[in-house]
Amino acid sequence: MRLLQLHAEFMEYEHVEEELNDAEKNILKSKIRLESLIVVFVSVEKGDNKITIEKAIEEIKSYSENLKVNRLLIYPYSHLSSYLESPKNAFEIIKELETKSRKILTEVNRAPFGWTKSFNIKVKGHPLAENFKVISNIQFPFIKGKD
Repeated sequence: MRLLQLHAEFMEYEHVEEELNDAEKNILKSKIRLESLIVVFVSVEKGDNKITIEKAIEEIKSYSENLKVNRLLIYPYSHLSSYLESPKNAFEIIKELETKSRKILTEVNRAPFGWTKSFNIKVKGHPLAENFKVISNIQFPFIKGKD
């Protein structure tokens, strides 16, 4: 899973059209605007599972605590990876991420899955305003340097 976390003054997005056969249905096609929030662009990768979700929740929790921000927008964003999970499984994982986020944050929103959207975002200008994380279940061996 890949997360691009942004501390934003605002984010607004509008649904343009369904992109996938598995796109969410019954979406209200209106412009959404949220202010003073964390936007998390999420790409779900092959092999992501409950362990990956738990690690992602810890990252989101840590980031929100550092910024003292309790409003979140989960924004499905396949463009962060070339190793994407199937749309059906990715949607299930994103819904689970949303459910678990509701247990740690006051307000959680999610952009619809499987839609082309247009968006405007204004990211705050401070050192922690942009944060990228790669979350994996793969354990990489520690490579020691020459002694």
